Amino acid sequence: MVKVLENIHMIVSSGFDGNIYLLKDGDSIVLIDTGTGLYLSGVYKLAESLGLKKESIRKVILTHVHIDHSGGLPGIVREVSPMVHVYESEAGYIESGEGTVILSSMMGVRFPPTKVDVRLKDRDIIDIDHKEYMVMNTPGHTAGSICLYDEKNGVLFSGDTVFPDGAFGRVDFPTGDPDALIRSINMLADLDVRHLLPGHMSAVLNEGRKHIQLAARYAGSFL
Repeated sequence: MVKVLENIHMIVSSGFDGNIYLLKDGDSIVLIDTGTGLYLSGVYKLAESLGLKKESIRKVILTHVHIDHSGGLPGIVREVSPMVHVYESEAGYIESGEGTVILSSMMGVRFPPTKVDVRLKDRDIIDIDHKEYMVMNTPGHTAGSICLYDEKNGVLFSGDTVFPDGAFGRVDFPTGDPDALIRSINMLADLDVRHLLPGHMSAVLNEGRKHIQLAARYAGSFL
């Protein structure tokens, strides 16, 4: 568990899991992604370390619906009933119980249907801790992948679209699209990103844009 910025903590991915971000918003908590569900106890302990109960988790936002980012959602909903936010084109995977994902059905994993409270759209604004995060649809890894961008503070939650050191998301799973991913990364490379908070690997502070621009060069060459 790592504090990356004021009121932003992360549980760093381990093995197959994705990173889980916990954002403190007054007396409530917003989670960005849930991991596979194997580390939910760590999420609750982190909340307690901040002086909040697990019931303070009021919102969950998924960057996309692969199992390593959404597998913990049913458990969290069952225990604390947060508002669930999913991009509109992927909400059906959650609500149908088709695996809490495109990917989980390939692994023989099934999940219960889970209600989506907010179907996010491109350019929606989500207010967290007096900051405005813009929803950016960044297709490529999946068609409904999103990033969350706080322009004023230069913070980007990038999901599996782009990672540190020029790395980027796979495109060989269902709804993956290499051309779309190249366009998405090029779009992100034009942003003033200081802090890159990816779905896997470590956070990059102060030099986020440099890492995204490197990913844009690599993606254009290799995809």
